[in-house]
Amino acid sequence: GAAGVDATRPSKKKKLVATLNFVDLAGSESVRLTGATGKSKREGGIINESLLELSKVIMALGEVSKGNKTARDINYIYRGSVLTRVLQPSLSGNARIAVICCASSSAKYAEETTETIGFASRAKLVKTRAIANEVNEDPSVIHELRRENAQKELRQEIDTLKEQVASLNVENEDALGRIVEVEKKNTELQAALLEKAKAYKQLQNDVIA
Repeated sequence: GAAGVDATRPSKKKKLVATLNFVDLAGSESVRLTGATGKSKREGGIINESLLELSKVIMALGEVSKGNKTARDINYIYRGSVLTRVLQPSLSGNARIAVICCASSSAKYAEETTETIGFASRAKLVKTRAIANEVNEDPSVIHELRRENAQKELRQEIDTLKEQVASLNVENEDALGRIVEVEKKNTELQAALLEKAKAYKQLQNDVIA
């Protein structure tokens, strides 16, 4: 077969590609402390919901890092808020993450400080593996990769068709077996009816005699 393209080989036409997400998250808004009302209260509620969803994601990713779950098991969890959907590529993929948590030394914020420390502890468990993202702009390499991808898709389609044909063959064999069985029973029934007809005719002859 044709030799595959080594997408990792050095090329002058490769470019590094990266995305930087810098998110400044507002602190947890406690109505009992802020006394917020109206619009400010609603905004505080939205902030709290986003932080709660982010906390769930961080907790789930910590479970993945510990081997208790797989990345596939927690794919759904990013759907909880816009914030977690935006941060999904950074949290779950090829990225480096820095989480800075701020806490107050005031006694009246003890509950919020405890929650922040817990969040930071869970964030420390998250492990990501960052590698360089390179885009190869060499037309010949791109063409070869597209060709290989098309061949892969074609092979997958052929395998799918083979499975469908095999399934149809099994169904046809089952149907043919049922037809043979019905024909056999029909032959046996006809033979039984013929025997009964002969016996009935003999009975008539005996009565007449």
